[in-house]
Amino acid sequence: MHFGILGPLVISDHSGSRPLPAARQRVLLAALLLRPGFVPSDSLAELVWDGRPPAGAATTLRSYVMRLRRALGPLGPRLETGPGGYRLLITDAELDAHRFVRLYEHGAGEVREGSPTAGLAALDQALALWRGPALADIACAVLHHEEAIRLCELRLDVRELRVEALLRLGRTGTAVAELRKLTARHPERERFWALLMTALSRSGRPSEALAVYHRVWRHLAEAIGVEPGPELRELHRRILHGDTAALSWVAC
Repeated sequence: MHFGILGPLVISDHSGSRPLPAARQRVLLAALLLRPGFVPSDSLAELVWDGRPPAGAATTLRSYVMRLRRALGPLGPRLETGPGGYRLLITDAELDAHRFVRLYEHGAGEVREGSPTAGLAALDQALALWRGPALADIACAVLHHEEAIRLCELRLDVRELRVEALLRLGRTGTAVAELRKLTARHPERERFWALLMTALSRSGRPSEALAVYHRVWRHLAEAIGVEPGPELRELHRRILHGDTAALSWVAC
């Protein structure tokens, strides 16, 4: 069985996908996938009804659980009832979010230990698991706040580390192209700007790197009223003074 939450909710097995059209049942499944162990019925009701459980929610929740068991087919018995709650027994390999985290951790280890090619392959596999925004069709503000945001931040960490791997491999042109997209989409993430300045410097384009610094300086001042942080300021200083160490100063 495969479960997917890195995009719209997906349930599939060897015979194909298993639809789960009811919105609250999708929330129930997402909550059980993301909460290890037995989840109290009261907590599930808060999630399923997005903070506004109706009178008699416990009875309706039991009905949702029975329907979800049927939807899971042969794996229905894995949805267990326990004292005051429910749990869904799955392996890490069965949930795309778990596989994503494992691939990220493996890729990070490879990059940090001097194997950027293997690291890049693992990171590309991690990113390929995403089909859209996490929990895209799950109508629950709490799960989005606690889980979707966390997963999206990890996705940005993976993209950041992927660029570091590209730079370690000397693929500065590819890194620059990727970083121009990332800085446009996430202009408040200073690490992307620092990596772009580094990539441009390594490409023999220090004037463009300095122009990037002034662009981010203006953006941060106008958007949130702050100056660039110490990493960007130090990188700017080194490039400005022709310090060749700037080409390897950013840890990547």
